[in-house]
Amino acid sequence: MTSDSVTLRRCHSIEDFRACVALQKEVWNFSDAELVPLRMFVVADKVGGQVMGAFDGHEMVGFALSVPGTAPAMSIFTRTCWLCARTIATAVSGAV
Repeated sequence: MTSDSVTLRRCHSIEDFRACVALQKEVWNFSDAELVPLRMFVVADKVGGQVMGAFDGHEMVGFALSVPGTAPAMSIFTRTCWLCARTIATAVSGAV
């Protein structure tokens, strides 16, 4: 794998979200209870968060998950919103 062969794109499909769950398990060797579950990826995508995938061909080699958050309003007219990085994983072997 080279940096030229890796493409980045937003993930929206259940297959992509399943690949994110599998990649976490592979990278961190987590038990199922420790993984960010599939439903969290679906919810993040539906409520304005982002699920970004890094792909070498059709194989997911990395992802980033962020969920929207808000800060308490300073007045009734303002509210601060941002994306909070929740999880990042990469499985890279060899030189990039």
